[in-house]
Amino acid sequence: MSRIAPEEQNAEADREGRDRIQRAFGLVLRRLRDERGLSQEDLAAASGVGRSFIAKLELGPNQPSLTTLFRLAGALGVPPEDVVSRVGQEAS
Repeated sequence: MSRIAPEEQNAEADREGRDRIQRAFGLVLRRLRDERGLSQEDLAAASGVGRSFIAKLELGPNQPSLTTLFRLAGALGVPPEDVVSRVGQEAS
């Protein structure tokens, strides 16, 4: 009978949590963008963040730096802490 070492279990739990947060951020970003009637191109131009990176954020494989989070939030007209709060709610 094979047993998984505790550190492997912790690493897997960390990955799952990170994936859940990344997916939640993508959903929140897309929702905020759609609510404002912005395309990815519009958000890219307003924030200075590349359109392809915005697409990757919305799909979940990437996560933003703190600077990028602030730039996106500013372009969306919401405080960064509101974005983080929404991501927390979505991820839980």
